[in-house]
Amino acid sequence: FAEGDEKLVYFVPVEQEVERGLEAFLRRSLTEAESEGADHVVFEINTPGGLVNAAGNIAKLLRESAIPTTAYITKDALSAGAYISLNSDQIVMAPGSRMGAAAVIDQQGNTADDKAVSAWLADMKASAELNGRDPLYALAMADPDIDLPEYGAGKGELLTLTASQAIEVGYAEAI
Repeated sequence: FAEGDEKLVYFVPVEQEVERGLEAFLRRSLTEAESEGADHVVFEINTPGGLVNAAGNIAKLLRESAIPTTAYITKDALSAGAYISLNSDQIVMAPGSRMGAAAVIDQQGNTADDKAVSAWLADMKASAELNGRDPLYALAMADPDIDLPEYGAGKGELLTLTASQAIEVGYAEAI
């Protein structure tokens, strides 16, 4: 930055499983960043996913943030992590990172019922559209019936994008 053009950027880790404790931590982090006059918040994401309700609440926090946000995927943004990333203003991925594999499963590890799956697919689609991304890829992350063999997700498989694939389909702004 040029002298006199300093920016305050908050870096906030989003690691391990997405759950209510993470939600509370991110709420506090965003509140602090706002009160300190931050110009940008970068969420450093490496998560296997987690609870849909917590992910939904976190996504709402990001969408409502007055401060611009970036999801920086350091390794994995899987399942709820992919959903959270899609709700950031932009996505940047580290080399070798990936995002996707976002099927809804219940607490026993089985595929969720049709009602829960339908709602999740609508959430994934809306999150992709939020920042002008083609919703097909978000839907393919959560729906194994979408056939994208050119990205390693033929019928019956969930889409997980590598960093270069995410650039190609417009899901990441940079590696």
